Amino acid sequence: MIEKITSAKERYLDLLLIADPSKEMIMRYLPGSDLYVLKENGQALCIAAMYPLGDGNYELKNIATSPSYQKKGYGKKMIKQLLEKYRDAPAIYVGTGGTGIPGKEFYQLSFYKKCGFSYSHTIPGFFTDHYPEPIIEENGMQCIDMVYLVYQGKKNPDKSGNSGNNPIIPLHNAGKPDETHKND
Repeated sequence: MIEKITSAKERYLDLLLIADPSKEMIMRYLPGSDLYVLKENGQALCIAAMYPLGDGNYELKNIATSPSYQKKGYGKKMIKQLLEKYRDAPAIYVGTGGTGIPGKEFYQLSFYKKCGFSYSHTIPGFFTDHYPEPIIEENGMQCIDMVYLVYQGKKNPDKSGNSGNNPIIPLHNAGKPDETHKND
């Protein structure tokens, strides 16, 4: 079961930094986010920050699993519980790093698709424009673009009004510096 953290959110900064290497970027969204932690035997294994976008929509700004517990289903379990908790939201967005090279994307893209998200839009050059140091993923490739996916749920197939032809771009995520990186 996930637990909502309402105070002293900064104590989870080390875990949040796994998904987003910029403390400055994290501190831009953390105060306004709903923060959830998945614990086992009192130890925080997975963390997630849900940021309200307005009109009932949310963005999963950060999701990270402790390195020794990655690839063991904790991230998927966290997302499943969040999707249930936010089931009445018309849309839930998540952004992840992209290489900018078709066919050479990071595993996170596939992970989110397996969790029920589908492609929404891409912000080209986001990571090179907004992070001072290159972000290199475990496969040795650099994060260049921000790739957004959207989950519209089974109960809310398309309350967002998105026809599929014109992807929704959350207003605060249209290439501005407050956009952030996350992965599992």
